[in-house]
Amino acid sequence: MFPYEYPFILGRDIAGEVFEVGKFVIAVKKGNRVLGYGIGSVSHRREEDASSFGSNVIQLVASSGCSVITTASFKNFDYVKRLGASQVFDYNKSSVVSDIVTALESKAVAGVFDAIGAYGAFDACLKVVTHLIFSGVKFISTVRPPPERLPSGVSAKIVLVGEIKDSDVSQAIFQGYLPRALAEGKLVAAPDPHVVGGS
Repeated sequence: MFPYEYPFILGRDIAGEVFEVGKFVIAVKKGNRVLGYGIGSVSHRREEDASSFGSNVIQLVASSGCSVITTASFKNFDYVKRLGASQVFDYNKSSVVSDIVTALESKAVAGVFDAIGAYGAFDACLKVVTHLIFSGVKFISTVRPPPERLPSGVSAKIVLVGEIKDSDVSQAIFQGYLPRALAEGKLVAAPDPHVVGGS
């Protein structure tokens, strides 16, 4: 199916321990725990990407001091609350959009994030922002290209981590905040790893 030789890691999130370094490497040493984002790797399991991506977005947004309102299946309510979500709504309920709109009444909203990009998630996000009554920009970040035509006053942009890989933002996140937050337990690696063939 894939023209790769094993071992090969599918996906984009990278974490582990440094096994060996070259003689010119000074930023890390053998035994360091590291994390990063692999540009150009492949994943064909969008729903697994979303759980990893969404899990980390919840933590990053909550750590910035913002309240996080999210959706999940009922079985994952406690999980996303442990990550920092203040309110969780079941995306399987037919009233999920109206429930979220009600929860956001009279709140300042920084934006809406679609971590899935499939299964109608963007459309649900669009319904939420178009029904909100607040001043400011109605903005959706999404993991897939948004439609070209959006309702008046609504904007959307695809999140491409590769666009920030050599920027000050990337350094601030990957070299500044994340190592410290992981060491201090303010951020956890989530979801739990699933090792194929492992015990």
